[in-house]
Amino acid sequence: MFSPLFSWAGFWGDLGILGVMTYLYLVFLVWRWFAIDDFCKYLLLTLFVFGWIFAQLEEPGHMLFVAYMIGLRWQEDHSRKLQSKSV
Repeated sequence: MFSPLFSWAGFWGDLGILGVMTYLYLVFLVWRWFAIDDFCKYLLLTLFVFGWIFAQLEEPGHMLFVAYMIGLRWQEDHSRKLQSKSV
C-alpha cells in the first residue's frame, strides 16, 4: 500500500519548510477550533495517515469532502449553542 509519491514530500517539494509548517499550523487550528467531536478528529487523523501512504492531500475532491464534513458538524453544533442561548 505504500506509494513513494506521498503528499508530505509533495508539500515539501512545492512549498518547502515554510509551506509544511503553515499547513501543519492550519491543521492545528482546525483541530483546536473546528474539530469538536471524535468524527471530525478521525477525519483529520485519516488525512494525516493518507498523506504518508497516498497522495490524498493534493486531491481537491477528498480535501473538500473532509472540509465540508467538518464544517457541517461545526455549523450544527454552533447553531445548537446559539439556539440554546436564545431560549
